[in-house]
Amino acid sequence: MQEKRIVTAHGVYIFGLSQVIDGNMILADKASSGRLALFQKKQNFPKKLARADLIHSVKVLSVSRSGLLVNCDGLMTDKAGLTLALTAADCAPIFIYDNRLARIALLHAGWRGVADGILKNGLKSLLNKGSRLADLHLFIGPHLRVCHFEIGSDLVEVFKDYPQAIKRQQNKFYLNLSLVLKKQALQAGLSSEQIKISRECTYCSVKKYYSYRRQGEPLRTMIAYAYYESA
Repeated sequence: MQEKRIVTAHGVYIFGLSQVIDGNMILADKASSGRLALFQKKQNFPKKLARADLIHSVKVLSVSRSGLLVNCDGLMTDKAGLTLALTAADCAPIFIYDNRLARIALLHAGWRGVADGILKNGLKSLLNKGSRLADLHLFIGPHLRVCHFEIGSDLVEVFKDYPQAIKRQQNKFYLNLSLVLKKQALQAGLSSEQIKISRECTYCSVKKYYSYRRQGEPLRTMIAYAYYESA
């Protein structure tokens, strides 16, 4: 996806997602050179990097320094110059920023996290730090869209409270994950104007994004990142 830059009175929010051309971004030593090369290409990119070691949970950590944060699927910070990062290869990266306070969050939303409430927990974490719902904005990045998100009867049951997000076609079921997330955001108190969703599908975008559903093992991932520069 094209890097997003949101200008506010107190600074600029920047968030993005790497592409296939940038290389495999899996959080392993062998891929660190790819991440380094990606970030070195960007002017004024913060050198401090806080990375989430994903476990498909709803845990969101508040961070103030660089390093690997284990056993979590979300990060938030109010520190300028600290980059939040996590990997994705079909799961949805969710970028959240506070339009009033200098604060950002980055969430990893696979079906487990979405079902268990990763978005609700991320919003709650921001509210507990002083944010107000009216000031929050979120962007759901490229992910496995409904066109290729085939699910079994077990997940149909998991998402039974979101019937509009289940598409049936030729005796197969498909999940619209971004619609579930949008409904959850609306239920939490955000308005439609505060929610933006990428139309890009990681499975369909063969030359642009990795997709675990399309490629399988060995795992290849993109890296989602978010940071802000103070005014």
